[in-house]
Amino acid sequence: MASIAPGASSRGNVVALPDLGPTELVESMPAGEAALVVVRPAAARFLVLEPAIRKGEDAESVHDMRVAIRRVRTALRLFEDMVPGWADGLRNELRWIAQTLGRLRDLDVQRGWLVASSEDVPAEDRAVLHVLDDVFVARRIDAQNALVDALDSTRFERVRTELASLARGPGLASVEAQRPIGEVAPPLVVRRYRAMQAAGRKLGPHSPTAELHAFRIRTKRVRYAIEFVAPLYGKPAFSLTKQLTRLQDLLGDLHDAELAAHRLREYAAEPDIELPANAAFVLGALSERSARRARKLRRRFPKRFERVRGDRWKDLKKTMTHRAE
Repeated sequence: MASIAPGASSRGNVVALPDLGPTELVESMPAGEAALVVVRPAAARFLVLEPAIRKGEDAESVHDMRVAIRRVRTALRLFEDMVPGWADGLRNELRWIAQTLGRLRDLDVQRGWLVASSEDVPAEDRAVLHVLDDVFVARRIDAQNALVDALDSTRFERVRTELASLARGPGLASVEAQRPIGEVAPPLVVRRYRAMQAAGRKLGPHSPTAELHAFRIRTKRVRYAIEFVAPLYGKPAFSLTKQLTRLQDLLGDLHDAELAAHRLREYAAEPDIELPANAAFVLGALSERSARRARKLRRRFPKRFERVRGDRWKDLKKTMTHRAE
């Protein structure tokens, strides 16, 4: 679940990104310009991935574009007072294309379950998984066609044009946008971190799935916010984001395991899928295995959450306060 660094493909090859402007964050630069510096790498990644997405041959390109969209949307939300007002509409339109990508990504994840599960299923029972895989392949073709239709639309063309225009600037000339990013960043980070911490204190191993999933999204946004300004604060920022990534990964694995347990039982009862007679038994066993993994991950949550609190956060907060002064 690790994210791909801007400029690198999921296969490790270097991809030439479009030049949208400077990408170096400087403590004294106006916050409006800093917001664009933060947006540019993810925006460039979004733009350069489109050809691979259209081909539909690399599942990781779908994941990478979704990550790029999330980073752009988080940056626009974080710096909403430092970017043009029309960027709010762009953020909503990026959500639309992310949802379209999400339908394709979900099918890729489900096929991944089958590949991982097949090793533990006796050879005589694997016919069930082969039938499901054929279903996923057919559904993925439909989802890919729908995605290409979206990419061919004037709506997507407008999204692409507006994102490139925003990234290139110029920055907003408001009073808030002209303040140095070194002054603006600390309260933005502190407010979001404290909200995340307060939400996490209410959760535990037996919390509802929906609440843990919502907390994962909140954790991801806090992590992105700190990563955006990490060049200003060095080691304390990178140390905390590392632990936030581990917490986010655990919650992501938990969500995937619980979703697999639920979906596998659904497939056995889905009337549109003609499965072998032993399907209920095979899929039920796989579902229970995913449920056991989910329970194990839930027990790890409190300890993993504690690691994003305490000294790491204190060090970062102290560094931000010292630099702002």
